[in-house]
Amino acid sequence: ESWQPSVYPKPMADELRETLADYMNLQPENIIAGNGGDEMITYFLGTFLNPGDRILVHAPTFDMYQLGAETLGASAITVKDLPGYRRDREGLLKAVRTYQPKVTILCNPNNPTGELLPKSYIEEVVQAADNLVLVDEAYMEFSNESVVDEIENYDNLIVVKTMSKAFSMAGIRTGYLIAGEDIIKTIEKVRPPYNLNSISAFLATEALKEKDKMLEYVKTLKVERKKVYNSLLDMGVKAYKSGANFVFFKSDIKGLEE
Repeated sequence: ESWQPSVYPKPMADELRETLADYMNLQPENIIAGNGGDEMITYFLGTFLNPGDRILVHAPTFDMYQLGAETLGASAITVKDLPGYRRDREGLLKAVRTYQPKVTILCNPNNPTGELLPKSYIEEVVQAADNLVLVDEAYMEFSNESVVDEIENYDNLIVVKTMSKAFSMAGIRTGYLIAGEDIIKTIEKVRPPYNLNSISAFLATEALKEKDKMLEYVKTLKVERKKVYNSLLDMGVKAYKSGANFVFFKSDIKGLEE
């Protein structure tokens, strides 16, 4: 009944937002839902970036941040990882303070390296930034350094999350953005109505209502992640510790790119 094909979806996906708010101990007014984390990033960048603006990203990371900015006529300042695919924490902080970009983006845990930054460091970046800081927590259910509970403490902090990873529901294309009410209201001005279809909203809501069952496998995956990491090391493959649901590694096998 919640997804009758003859009826338009709720413009704000009300039940889903209420269920997400309960899941994260926030208010529905702190949340926008949409078609995966990608759409949330697109709306966010489209709301706050103008031609000529600059974003700050680390590298390597998820391509959509820089691509999205460049599509809008903005450009990216990139702080490259240190050896071992570790984020250059001091370099990032220095770049934030020096350039004060319109948007700073941190993927945590990072895609594709899996590296996890501590919550305390994320807060340092947020405090150093005069402008907005977007933290992409697509994989955070596999770690424990989320800054979602700091949303009410920082008016320049935005978090993007998804149902695709920990909830194993990539096919329903449902993600959500979390921020202070003022930022949410601003993004709502550019969000088209009915952006999230009724079926996806219904399935995501039902999954969240059964979150304990849905997330049970996360515990198993974390155990298996450690086994895979150690097995790769035993094989002589250079692997990197991961806070996500994958293990990043480099191989010297002929024919494979680094």
